Amino acid sequence: MSFFSKHIDKVKKALKNGERKDGPSKAAIRGLRHHRMKRDPEDNQKSAVPEDVRIYMPSLWVIEAYPPTFINNLIDGLKKGDFVEQHSRIHNRNILDQINLMRSVGFRNNWYHLGIFASKDSSMFPTMNANIPEGVSHISSYLHQFVPSTTILASQFYLNKDLQKTIEEPLSKDYQTVAIVNKDRTRYNSVIHQKQDAYLYQMEFIRTLCSNWVDSSFPGLFSSDLIKRNHPTSELILFEADDPIEGKQNPYGSYKNIMGFKSDFDMYQSSDLKDFVMTLDEKYSSNRSSILFGGNIDKVLSDKKLEAYGGSDKVQRIAGWSYYLHKTLSFWSLTDIVFEYYRKQNNLRDKLGAIDHSSDENALFELQNIENELIELQANSIPLANELYSVIDEKGFDYDLFDFAPIAKELRGKKTFIELRKDLLKRKALSIIENDKQITRITSSLTNLITGQINLKLSESNNKLQKRIFWLTLLAVIIAVFSFFDITDSKLVSWVKSLYK
Repeated sequence: MSFFSKHIDKVKKALKNGERKDGPSKAAIRGLRHHRMKRDPEDNQKSAVPEDVRIYMPSLWVIEAYPPTFINNLIDGLKKGDFVEQHSRIHNRNILDQINLMRSVGFRNNWYHLGIFASKDSSMFPTMNANIPEGVSHISSYLHQFVPSTTILASQFYLNKDLQKTIEEPLSKDYQTVAIVNKDRTRYNSVIHQKQDAYLYQMEFIRTLCSNWVDSSFPGLFSSDLIKRNHPTSELILFEADDPIEGKQNPYGSYKNIMGFKSDFDMYQSSDLKDFVMTLDEKYSSNRSSILFGGNIDKVLSDKKLEAYGGSDKVQRIAGWSYYLHKTLSFWSLTDIVFEYYRKQNNLRDKLGAIDHSSDENALFELQNIENELIELQANSIPLANELYSVIDEKGFDYDLFDFAPIAKELRGKKTFIELRKDLLKRKALSIIENDKQITRITSSLTNLITGQINLKLSESNNKLQKRIFWLTLLAVIIAVFSFFDITDSKLVSWVKSLYK
């Protein structure tokens, strides 16, 4: 008895009750009904924003960087947008001279307020006229120069009331589980997953709306093909009648967990404002690094540091204070820059290893393309790495940076956010320096090897050509001698002619 005949009844039963090619199986449909009747109402309820709670995102930041081969993009953007002239009229200062001064001096605390951009019909004053994204009231941009070679642009986008409330909408909707059939398998897309996708889609829509303005106005490193990473962003999330986190963690599926406020292990508390917290999302798979700042509106405003920020709109008072974070965010963006430089180095290393040596000409062509990429990378990465490594431990490097301490009890007393970042940046800067030495040596060796092989082949071809020239010259002399002495022996002449041919 064969294996299949032993289990024929089980096979027939499985085929009878199994999933059909044109839709879910009966078992899958029963499972879908169970989800929709039992689990979906519970998931919708636990993930919903309570009726008395309101969520606002009054502003977000977009970061751009200008290393040596990109600084002209910033200058060109200022000229094309007529911002040089507008800035001069408002501040009686030439912004291009200021940029040149910052990059030549490169003082670690060097920063400059580029200005406020708003539409022509804005009531704000003084501002520079610009075509800003729909739903944005104005943009405030700052330049930072932690090291001479790399200028950071931090732009804070202030959202109007309609746009800043839109992040709450996907969290307040009800969803139902969907069955997705793929060949003979059925996958369930649950309420929580759909709500996460809807929230992230809305958040990414706003991020892209703002980063596209930076990309079109002042394109830099993150707008280029040199690295494969979107602009770093940071969002200010404010809660009315709730806190970003209560206890050690927000349960899976809760609306705050979906937003990114998950566990005290992932969150930091401001050293300046007691009830102001921060959490990071730097997963490489997300293709964009982001920081979420959050807090309860009334608790944050209870701090004496915010007393000077008056007005009846509580949300805008906190948003007005939050501009102090621009330097901290510019410093944080250096992490993305050095990590992307390091990844690019590793990518070029692998390209060098994959060069096909079966054809010297093709290998040389590949090597030249890689060397072009390497030269651009070195022009930007090596100055930054050397500068960071030499100055990051100097006293005062982190002056005026807002620091954050771990919330989790197990991590208290450990290093702060700024301290951890400084250690990380220094290690990665050293890795870039050492990596570059290895890649340069490999590139040089491959160049010598391939060009040596090509030169050897050329030398062999030249030797063959010289031998042919020698014999042709000799034959020409013999023919000339025969002609001069009028040698007409037919056999001899025929032999010489045959050699010549």
